[in-house]
Formats: sequence, C-alpha cells, structure tokens
Amino acid sequence: MPGKIAVGGQAGARPQCAAGDVAGQGIGERPRARWPHATVTTDPAAAADMARRIFAAGKEDGPITVHLRGSNFQLRIWEALLRIPPAHVTSYEDIARRTGNARAVRAAASAIARNPVTFVVPCHRVIRKTGPFHNYAGGPLRKQAILGWEQARFGEGRDEVASAA
Repeated sequence: MPGKIAVGGQAGARPQCAAGDVAGQGIGERPRARWPHATVTTDPAAAADMARRIFAAGKEDGPITVHLRGSNFQLRIWEALLRIPPAHVTSYEDIARRTGNARAVRAAASAIARNPVTFVVPCHRVIRKTGPFHNYAGGPLRKQAILGWEQARFGEGRDEVASAA
C-alpha cells in the first residue's frame, strides 16, 4: 500500500518505530539523513515484524513507540493526528483548532506535510474541509487507497469514511 517503507528501531530494546514512506529514495537514505550518527543495518526479519505491527494497528502487540523530532508546534500537530481514529477523517482547520489556534491552518498543514512517519502518524486522515484529497506526499490515489483499506478494516460496516470533527 505505501510502497517502499523504511522501518527501524533501537538495537536490544523493545521494538520501536522510525518508519516512513521512501518512494523515490534508496530504502536506506531517509534514515541515514534523519539520524546521521546512527548505524544503519539491514534486518529483513525485524523489518517484517515491525511492518506487521504497524499494519495491525497495535492491536496484537500493544502500542508502537515512535521517536519524533520536530518543533513544539509540529509535535502538537502530530499528537493531534494520533487522536484521529482509523477510518475517520478530519480537516486541517480542525487539527489547528485542536492544538489551540484555529487560525493556524496553514501552519498546521505545513506541519502535517513534514510528518516523518507517514501511516504511523496518520496524516492521510486529514483532508480539505471541501473534501478533495490534495497535497499528500504519496499522491491522492495512495491516500484514497489507505483510507479505503482502513474503512474496510476498521469501518464497522459504514459505506464511507466518517468524520472525526
């Protein structure tokens, strides 16, 4: 669904996640750019286990720990994204409002666009209040596919994605 993803964790610790869509990049380039002092190794079995946990939505093995780096505002926006339930969508305006500044819609949209762990921090659940699926890094078709997958998996029999507003 998301194409190529990089997943990572801290050696010797409970699995943690540093995942992101790396379409158009070498699979190891994004982690190396984000954590230049880290040792990046390849472990297909551990990556497969982390991907399984990500797409199981934490229901089987408990929550996934995610390490994020960003400004205080970005972190508040990303925390707001984590509160949007699967198979629900909300608007950029609502996300700005939830973080205490309803007038900061463009800043909220910019922070959402800089989300380093797509799918895990569900930026795909934010749409324009008029409804179009624009400005998603993976393109509108990918965003629609992810939302459709969530609807099929978590939608509780609804025929369309619900609003979290």
